[in-house]
Amino acid sequence: MKQQLQGEAAWIYRKVLGHPLLPAFLKQQAPGEPVQVGWGYRPSGRAARKKCGRLLLLEDSFVRSIRPGSGGAVYGLIADSQGIHYDVDGRSDLLQSLESGKPVGWMNAGDVGDPGKLMEIFRETGASKYNWFPGEYRDGPLPDEEGVLVVDQSRGDAAIRHGGLTVSDFERMLRDALDQAAGTPVYVRSHPDHLFRKKHSCFPQALLEDKRVRLLPPDLSPAQCFSFCHTVMVGSSLMGMEALIHGRKVVTYGKPFFAGRGLTEDRGAAGSRKNAG
Repeated sequence: MKQQLQGEAAWIYRKVLGHPLLPAFLKQQAPGEPVQVGWGYRPSGRAARKKCGRLLLLEDSFVRSIRPGSGGAVYGLIADSQGIHYDVDGRSDLLQSLESGKPVGWMNAGDVGDPGKLMEIFRETGASKYNWFPGEYRDGPLPDEEGVLVVDQSRGDAAIRHGGLTVSDFERMLRDALDQAAGTPVYVRSHPDHLFRKKHSCFPQALLEDKRVRLLPPDLSPAQCFSFCHTVMVGSSLMGMEALIHGRKVVTYGKPFFAGRGLTEDRGAAGSRKNAG
């Protein structure tokens, strides 16, 4: 198997080739059958799609690491044999599995576990994609006024480009929140990449300076933010999925995989999908 991967080594991140989860995925493959490995829509992923063999596209998982970036261990990967879950114009194992209710591609039916128990653990532990939040240990109180949470993303991110969004949708989202808040606070949660990787906000600075907007400290975890917000507004952020798990109302402006299933209020162009049951 190593020989089959060496041709991709120039394209794939070194950490991916050495990731402890990669051999577990590759064990599912029949001996001698080639596997083309790549990372999402990076050059490695585009190159893998052009070759013969079973496709193994990797992406950050929904519980990825302690911090963003490449400076630490990444302990969660998504493996897909078709595409990437955030691409609204393509196919992916996750979307097909949600529609069919069956494991697809690299999914292992024996590893699914009890979804209800998994969500309970997710809520109790406050797990998220990134899990470094010193605010969990801060003595100061959290906001005591319940309000609306508006979630920022990183300008130029692939989940925006492929998620049915433009930057103007974020301005519309924040304006809607301000117009509909009816005197309750509008909290804005920045993306961890803004702090750790110097990425830029999708919101206009003038709107962020509106006195009705309350910018949350970047060290608060999503679970902490949900504790004082009844509604969460997102573009295509995974925080929308996390908010659903925590029982919050979710409004979407893009086309994330969890939209259009009867679970969210959708203000983007997402078409109706099969309900989640």
